[in-house]
Amino acid sequence: MKRLKWVIAMLVLVAVPVFGWVSIANAQKFSNTIEEGRTVNSSLYSSGKTIDIKGTINGDVYCAGQNVRIEATVKGDVICGGQDITIDGVVEGSVRAGGQFVTIKGTVGRSVSVASMNFSLDAGAKVGQDLTVVGDSANIKGTVGRDVTASGSTLAFNGPVGRNVQATGSNVQLKGSARVAGDFNYTSDREVSKAKDAVVGGDTSQVKANKNVQSSPRFSLGLYLFLLFGLLIIYLVIAYLFPQFLRRTTDKIRNGFLKSFLVGLAASFLLPMMALGLIVSIVGIPLVAFLLLGWLFASTLAFPIAAFFVGRLIFREKRKNTLLIMLVGGAILTTTFFFWIIGPFFIMLSYWTGLGALLLTLRDNARPSDPDTEAPEPIKVEEPIEPVVPKKPRKKKVAAAE
Repeated sequence: MKRLKWVIAMLVLVAVPVFGWVSIANAQKFSNTIEEGRTVNSSLYSSGKTIDIKGTINGDVYCAGQNVRIEATVKGDVICGGQDITIDGVVEGSVRAGGQFVTIKGTVGRSVSVASMNFSLDAGAKVGQDLTVVGDSANIKGTVGRDVTASGSTLAFNGPVGRNVQATGSNVQLKGSARVAGDFNYTSDREVSKAKDAVVGGDTSQVKANKNVQSSPRFSLGLYLFLLFGLLIIYLVIAYLFPQFLRRTTDKIRNGFLKSFLVGLAASFLLPMMALGLIVSIVGIPLVAFLLLGWLFASTLAFPIAAFFVGRLIFREKRKNTLLIMLVGGAILTTTFFFWIIGPFFIMLSYWTGLGALLLTLRDNARPSDPDTEAPEPIKVEEPIEPVVPKKPRKKKVAAAE
């Protein structure tokens, strides 16, 4: 019966991603190449080394690859990650991209958010609303309809901006074709390099970045109490609902602290790599959601497990009250997070140890029981049988002859 339950559970775990994949496959298109003149009446998922999308996409575009080039008309948004990304079409929605080199050559109807080492908004490009750039260098020559927020080492503005500019960098430049309708605010240790033909309609203000001033962390009583009571409520609810689970899981830490720590440390690096590997595979995109949800669930339970273990160390099993153990352990662990310098160390130590203990417990629960290791049935002791003593034959009395 126990094995049948595990078989059913495994079938459910397999069936849910499969049905999810079928439903998504029926509603979406998976391809890394769309020819010119072709129309896709759904959202598009693309992954691979080279992605070339043309034609018309009546939906969103999600892509991940090394070289990504989009020359299509996209009715929705574009969300892409890769090494070299070029958008040279018409995107009616927004663009969110991350990569080493990101170039916008076409028209984006709404906003653009980019994180890249080198970003370029070419002269013929147009962003309908806002532009947000984070990276090393940015060259903004195209038209931005509203605001620009840019952060990097070298920032060059050489095009029209409809409203305000907020820039943060060590080398900020306003070139000859720059036309800022509103204010130009920048944070830098050097003054902006402004060409004679550059125009700023509003005010130009600078905030100098003082490298010598280092802000020291301050203890916030309000934040501490907020996190303490908030986390304790979560910890106590988990302890009330799953007391035996917490004891079994923290037994893993007590019996093998180093093993739990190393398993959690390895999992925290392997799980993101697995998710990244599934993204670039065709069938892996719907499975990534389940993997990330499981990772989020495990990460949420890691800290309550660590807090309960701290409580067991304090009481050393003298008190069996689960809620009291969790209350004391959670208060101590949360307080250590606020210690300067060692606080981040305790956070990562608690996370990795709790995560490793949880994974070890799940592994033991998923492992089928070995019939050879099952407890033998108790031997029935039969009652002793009394020996049967044969009866002596009776002597027949012979009547005396008269």
